[in-house]
Amino acid sequence: MLKKLISLIITIALIFAIVYGVKYVFIDAEKVELDYNRIFTLGAMDYAKIGDETTVKLLQIKDNRCLEKSCKREGQFLYKLLVYDNHKFEYVELGSIVDTSKDLKKVMCTIKFEGVKDDSHASFRLTKIKEKKY
Repeated sequence: MLKKLISLIITIALIFAIVYGVKYVFIDAEKVELDYNRIFTLGAMDYAKIGDETTVKLLQIKDNRCLEKSCKREGQFLYKLLVYDNHKFEYVELGSIVDTSKDLKKVMCTIKFEGVKDDSHASFRLTKIKEKKY
């Protein structure tokens, strides 16, 4: 009897965790819809639907700036993004100073960091890579 009760409590907790995770990742996030080659701004866990096929989700913002007076150089923000299109996806990390643009071969796009809005939002641009005809 005790084992069944414990199993029931664990099952309810797992269901709650899954529902909360889905809500946090998809429902609470802000959605932006636009076309390719347009600048869009995202906060952590927000996503942009670009065209009819590509989605860009900002997973994490990491502040690597040096906030102490003894630092010799300025750091940068790092942005971890997920770009997916037609059952293909790529994780990418862009910096605000170094590695500000990446070509994504699987989804045939280029993503570029465009600027910092504030400590929790940044702007990006997604453009399609034209396929080479041989």
